[in-house]
Amino acid sequence: MTTSTINELEKLRNILYGEQMQEVHERLAALENNLNALNEQINGKINALDSENKQIAAEQRQKLEEQGQGLVSQIENLRKQAEHNAQESKKRDEALKKELLDLVAKLESGKVARAELGQALTEIGKSIQHAK
Repeated sequence: MTTSTINELEKLRNILYGEQMQEVHERLAALENNLNALNEQINGKINALDSENKQIAAEQRQKLEEQGQGLVSQIENLRKQAEHNAQESKKRDEALKKELLDLVAKLESGKVARAELGQALTEIGKSIQHAK
């Protein structure tokens, strides 16, 4: 085929199918535009959700860190209180031990009256009950 024949066939094809092809091209262009717009909307929503999720995660992380610090502080306070209670208990035990040793010493020396001994033992018993 010659170049003039090809040109003539092109012209004939444009005459026969040109309007339909133009419509198809326009419809395809409109669909492509709609697809691009939807794609942009979806990407925008995904980005917004991603930002929101990051913010929520950061807030939750901060709350957990604060709660953890609060728990550490409470544990430290309980430890200090337990140490203090142990020291106080040790002091009471030592005082009771000393009092018992004093009573034993008095008993051994024979200088303690029965009433005085009974009262001392009663006081020791009360001290032990209050210590618990």
